[in-house]
Amino acid sequence: MDKPLADPKATSLRLVILILSVFSLLIIAAMELLPMEPETYRLLGIIDLLICIVFFSDFLGQLYKAESRWRYMYTWGWLDLIASIPSVDAFRWARTARIVRISRVLRAIRSIRYLLRILGYYRRRSAVFVTALVVFLSLAIGSMAILHFELGAEGSNITNAEDALWWAWVTITTVGYGDYSPVTSGGRLVAAVLMFVGVGLFSSLSGLIASWLLDSSKDPES
Repeated sequence: MDKPLADPKATSLRLVILILSVFSLLIIAAMELLPMEPETYRLLGIIDLLICIVFFSDFLGQLYKAESRWRYMYTWGWLDLIASIPSVDAFRWARTARIVRISRVLRAIRSIRYLLRILGYYRRRSAVFVTALVVFLSLAIGSMAILHFELGAEGSNITNAEDALWWAWVTITTVGYGDYSPVTSGGRLVAAVLMFVGVGLFSSLSGLIASWLLDSSKDPES
């Protein structure tokens, strides 16, 4: 098999941006269309803000790498910048730019088959981005799920967006401080899933780091 011509880091990052773009649109749709508790709305706003930080970092990276920064800003840069604006009421109009961003990222990836070829060839490089993406999505979905089950439940101490995010983080990392714990059956099911995901993720990451350290001197592409 011939080596892919594309930069594996750039292609893997495009995949991350694509998935986050779709996820952010789902968050925006939920905030606009679904009835929800104020704390759930705040949690979605915080998650959207974190995604926007990734978008803005990606915009700065592309601006820095562009051969002509003026041409980049004139063609796509202004859309990338607008798409990194958080979902606050004053900038509702900017949310539509994320739809354009998704179509642009899809075009940059070229094709799913081409993408899978690159991810398969550069497994070690791609795994870092994929692992980070899974951690973030697990944190976001887990915090939303736990807040849904625990908010308002008798005896629950997970009562706001910050509590839910903190609980999801310590559960994914398998630290489990015990300062917050679910009391509902649904919340405990969410906890079990996050624990399982966390053990698998960090075990894989440890193996990835060990493999990279052992093989880096032999494989210049590591």
